[in-house]
Amino acid sequence: MTELNIIGSILSGFTYGSHEVKNVVVPSGVKKISRLAFCNSIIESIFIPEGVTHIGTEAFKGCTLLTDISIPKSVTNLGEDVFSDTPWFKNLYEYFSIIGDGFLIKYNGKDTNVIIPDTVKQIYFNAFFTKSIESIEIPDSVINIHHGAFGYCRLLKQLTIPDSVQKIGSHAFMNCYSLKSITLSKKLTQIPSFAFYGCLSLKQITIPKGVTQIDSCAFGRCSNLEQVDIPHSVVEIGLNAFEKCFSLQKIYIPNSAMISHNHIFFQCKSMKEITIYNNTFDCQSWELDYFVPNDVRMLLLYDDYSTQIHPSIKNPLVYWLYFDKLKTTAESYIRQNTVDVISHFINSNDYDKVRRLFECGKFVSQSNIMDLVEATILNTQNDGDVSIQLFIMDYKNKFFPDTDLFDNLLM
Repeated sequence: MTELNIIGSILSGFTYGSHEVKNVVVPSGVKKISRLAFCNSIIESIFIPEGVTHIGTEAFKGCTLLTDISIPKSVTNLGEDVFSDTPWFKNLYEYFSIIGDGFLIKYNGKDTNVIIPDTVKQIYFNAFFTKSIESIEIPDSVINIHHGAFGYCRLLKQLTIPDSVQKIGSHAFMNCYSLKSITLSKKLTQIPSFAFYGCLSLKQITIPKGVTQIDSCAFGRCSNLEQVDIPHSVVEIGLNAFEKCFSLQKIYIPNSAMISHNHIFFQCKSMKEITIYNNTFDCQSWELDYFVPNDVRMLLLYDDYSTQIHPSIKNPLVYWLYFDKLKTTAESYIRQNTVDVISHFINSNDYDKVRRLFECGKFVSQSNIMDLVEATILNTQNDGDVSIQLFIMDYKNKFFPDTDLFDNLLM
């Protein structure tokens, strides 16, 4: 048909000047209908033949006159939000509206306990959105749960996603307020953004070993979540992944995970312990106040599985912990590593931190003062901050007048 724009096997919509066409017959040979192909057009019917495998996102969205669509079983890929605002979609009244190769696109039932038919392969975009279901049985035939599929199912209490499911979409279970128990598929590789956001009743979640990515806000505002088990397969944790998990007290982040954002635990007000085994962690470029909540009592950061705090972070971090967060937790470390910690700030020309560590009166002693004098002299020789050297020399002369550099070198 000349009014259709077809390149190869891809139909992208109408040709220029053909937008008044109301009844469309897609010719054989077409494999794909592109994203937005007929969006907001005045078509009233469309026949899609066998052989078409892909219908793109929003392909028919806003077609307010579209009442008749023929969709073949050859369709195995259905983009998001394809049929929104069409009379055809609004007039689907079957309990389970299934199209193409097993897409459940709409549930019209009133049952509180739902068993999905085993002819369903994919639970489509918003299929159960806002439905008053309390339990759902998903068959092993299902491989994909799309964006928003169970969003705002406020009465849903328990969920088992079978191991056949390979993918869940963003917002899939967002604001399922009553959801207390979730068992995730072992074939998942990603927990997408907002997937379980606002599941207020959820207390515990075990993330399967195959998951490599936890996206932004995936478990945000799960206010009763107390325990999260993160496997070593996870390589990335996204922005605000656990924000406002007010009950979360303890979390372990494996050495595999790249933490690339602040605010992962934003407003996790009950957090007491964070353990991070991670040799890629770089807190110097972060706003630590956002990364670690105010009430954390222990922050353990190790280089791989050794017992050494990672050298790129230990000195800035323990200073911050001592003066701003965890006085008793950091104090013993600084006592054992006073020269190392203070020398870091001498070499960084950070006068204020050097002064505070000296003047708190807990760390500088006769046994280490001359090591610190040497450190500041060397720093000044390398064009460092002279004011730090003057401060340390004045401090030494005031509190340790009988100790001199020569004696220290002979020890």
